[in-house]
Amino acid sequence: PIKPPHKPPAQEASLDGKPPKGYKPPPK
Repeated sequence: PIKPPHKPPAQEASLDGKPPKGYKPPPK
C-alpha cells in the first residue's frame, strides 16, 4: 500500500497561515 507523506509541504502551511495538523515548528 502507498503511504502518505509524513509531513506536508511547508508551502501548504503558508496557504492557510497556520501549521498543518501534526506539524511541529522547529524550536527557536
